[in-house]
Amino acid sequence: MECSLKNLDEWSATTSLKFSTTKSKCMLFTKQQIQEKPTLKLGNDNLQYVERKKFFGVVFDQHLTWKPHINFLKGTCSKLLNLSNVLTMLSVLSEMLIDKALEWFRKTNHSGILGTTSSRSSVTSTYRVMKKSWRSRL
Repeated sequence: MECSLKNLDEWSATTSLKFSTTKSKCMLFTKQQIQEKPTLKLGNDNLQYVERKKFFGVVFDQHLTWKPHINFLKGTCSKLLNLSNVLTMLSVLSEMLIDKALEWFRKTNHSGILGTTSSRSSVTSTYRVMKKSWRSRL
């Protein structure tokens, strides 16, 4: 393993590419308990061992179980479900507000200025346009 890391280090020097040792992590996959993990170096820096790492959306752990990935998916789904519930509540509240505003418009304009100076059909068509416009904005 050290030989491969040394080859990577030499290759990065010849190609003028650098590895970030702060972002590079290592993990020892095994079902057994390891008391002492080997020291791995990239350049002059030791690589940090981690117990789990997310790679392309999949969470891997050192024992190759699916439990951390399933917990990650559970948490993500829970957050999305909570967001969906909040958006549904907001939608219901906005519908109630629109209905109250339209009810106010209907009351004030049928007995107000539009109601006396305009025909009932023009008031109704204005009401429909306002209703459509408000609903499309939400």
